[in-house]
Amino acid sequence: MAHNFTAWLYQPYLNLGSAADTSPLHCYGPEIAFLNAYRYANLPEIQALLPATFRKELWIAAGYGEWLSENELSQPEPLRSNDWDWLIKRVSGFAGDTINDQVLTLQLLNKLCLYKTAADLSREIPERSIDEPYVAEGAYYRYVALQSLKDCAFIGHFSLDSYAELFERADKKSVAALHASYQMVLANIKYKYDVEQAQYWCDQHQRVLEAEDLDVNDFDYARFRSRFYRVLGFIPQMKGEREQCSKIMQRAEDLARDVSRHIPTDTPTEYARHFSAACQEILYPVLESRTKEGLWSGDLQLALAKATEAINMCPADPRLFLHHGEVLAALDRIEEASDSYLNSYLVGPPCQSLAAYMYAQCQQILGNAKQAAIFFKISSSIDPLALSPIEGLQDCFEERTSPRDDFPSLAIYVSENRLQEGCAVVGNQVKAYQGSQFEERA
Repeated sequence: MAHNFTAWLYQPYLNLGSAADTSPLHCYGPEIAFLNAYRYANLPEIQALLPATFRKELWIAAGYGEWLSENELSQPEPLRSNDWDWLIKRVSGFAGDTINDQVLTLQLLNKLCLYKTAADLSREIPERSIDEPYVAEGAYYRYVALQSLKDCAFIGHFSLDSYAELFERADKKSVAALHASYQMVLANIKYKYDVEQAQYWCDQHQRVLEAEDLDVNDFDYARFRSRFYRVLGFIPQMKGEREQCSKIMQRAEDLARDVSRHIPTDTPTEYARHFSAACQEILYPVLESRTKEGLWSGDLQLALAKATEAINMCPADPRLFLHHGEVLAALDRIEEASDSYLNSYLVGPPCQSLAAYMYAQCQQILGNAKQAAIFFKISSSIDPLALSPIEGLQDCFEERTSPRDDFPSLAIYVSENRLQEGCAVVGNQVKAYQGSQFEERA
């Protein structure tokens, strides 16, 4: 049973309950993955994966923080469900399952952000013959789990070149080859910032996507085409080619809006909402990218239009309010930006610390030092390693309208506890990470 708003909104992550009508689209990821593993429903996989830190954030925000355990599958009694008990049995019997069932289990564990469990279970899969059906897919989902753990510094080493090696070994008409080449495009854009390699992997990805015998259905093919053009649009952006970037991103948007035409006509009524979510979920990152495109190119009206449309499509996704606030701030509409950041904070994780911090900054600009101090403190409480909230508090207490008299003990803490350089290194890593809470891995 969900006991508070956050638990209700994110219930699929907590106990494999159903997503609410207003849940963020990524909440359909665990639900669809469960239906595919349990019923072999063959529903389209949701792209978005949340970071490894999300599970802890969610449990605390949902009121279950005291039950957090090193055992990722451990559940408190108020959350126990028959579906979660089924998952525990599935994990226990993983070694004896067929490779197809193992792949479906790994998909589900990744969507639930149970990356350590997925990584532990899949240790031997890459060592098997890649010619075996589904082995390449199993290796792919293992690498996704390892990358998610590495991104949050939960493990020390994972090479993104693992995707390149998988691509070379996999059948070029397989979904594994398609996804592995896509990950290499992202790796060279987001991590290495290597335009030439990003273009090389875009070409490889396109060859797989356009192969006549690619092993995907019409609906997924339509989604993957939009995904291709969206990631392709980052290459002219890296080169500073605004017109070409806009042209390609518009193509990605047009294809995303067309995906619903490819929903199978024989889709059972009980799965209609899952296909609808998959259609919206492919448009979501396009609107997000076009918002960033507008900010990058200086077309703030484009950015505002796309950010607003995204919120109207999914009004309970905190990251969309962050983007909306960023656009409004760029337009110097600080009060409205403040409202967007507050909405992001109220919806819940991920990004709560960042949302509280941005709201505090807006309040500081508006001259509300007391309100700013409260939310800098909230931001610091959510993410104790982040430096920016403490720096914000220091600024508040140094202003002419300082809330020092309202919060004397906090003022003493801020003035006497200057952050040491060693802590600053960690804090800056967290601060840099806060801006990219979602990782897209098909």
